[in-house]
Amino acid sequence: MVGLSRLAVCTLLPLTASAAPRALEFKVCALVQARAASWPRIPEDAVMDPGRLSFRRKVFLESRDMIQAGAREVKNSLAGALRGLGRADRKRTIKVLDAIGDWATASLFEDSSPLGCPEAWRTAAQVLREKRGNSFELARALVAVLRAAGIPAKPSFNGVPVILVYATPPDKPGFWTVWDPFHPSGSFHRLPVLWMPLRAGEVPPVETRPKMVCRPSVEGRRFMSQGSASQAFDFLKRTGRFLGGQGDMLNADAEEWWEVWAIGAEVEAAPGAFTAVVPLPFVADLGYGTREHGVWVSDPGCLKDVSSPHSQTDQELGGLLITVQLRFGSSSPGSATVPGG
Repeated sequence: MVGLSRLAVCTLLPLTASAAPRALEFKVCALVQARAASWPRIPEDAVMDPGRLSFRRKVFLESRDMIQAGAREVKNSLAGALRGLGRADRKRTIKVLDAIGDWATASLFEDSSPLGCPEAWRTAAQVLREKRGNSFELARALVAVLRAAGIPAKPSFNGVPVILVYATPPDKPGFWTVWDPFHPSGSFHRLPVLWMPLRAGEVPPVETRPKMVCRPSVEGRRFMSQGSASQAFDFLKRTGRFLGGQGDMLNADAEEWWEVWAIGAEVEAAPGAFTAVVPLPFVADLGYGTREHGVWVSDPGCLKDVSSPHSQTDQELGGLLITVQLRFGSSSPGSATVPGG
């Protein structure tokens, strides 16, 4: 999980020549200006009160295809987590979160193997049935349990998946904040979430159209100076890898810094025409986001076009998601136009 000394996350293991000799790898490289965010802590007197939720917030209590809040496995897991709580405490947000967190850390296990194709990731019900999952799958499962408990929740992304929960303190406006029982850290509340889903579903690191087997790759480095970040960014665009080291340590009092991200995937065999959609780090409210972007591809001849950043808004639920689209075809001479590269 993201901490003060480490930003690199779920990295991709290269395929061997015997496994897939025609593998195609691509990375969207982003130079990001970042700043600290103080995610609020949930007060002891916050309660779950559906009557105080707007229709926008109630959406984050609903079931989805991969986040089945009404599934039997979810209800059984919630019952087990809350077994020791009295009736009154089951309405107190912090008590319910603590109980679910204690249950999750004792009952669920995180797979350490490289991330597989997002299309094959377990649903929330499958995770709870098998008692294990990768970091994205565990986030799905816990979001489902929280929704079943009456706490609005959604999976988000900060280089690794995290969970946002909605708290309603008495006599004060409600708010979203970060909750992560697997990686508790006081400093975590100082780190902003890079992008948040507009709806009650998920924002995967990579999406392919049509759907195809791929292994997503997400890796980041933090730098305290723009010059160092720009140097790493330029090297990443040219080579597809980071320029030595692990980036800079972040002082806990830092208000601003720079980050370099490589977000992409590896396709196991040379495919026909397809489009990859990759989100760019951006949070408008925090003034945090991508200042430059470019694309590295293991076979440049396959890349036919890279779109300018697309913004997607949702008037009912609010928020802004920025993505770029990479269009691929068969390998041929020539180069693609890469905006921002």
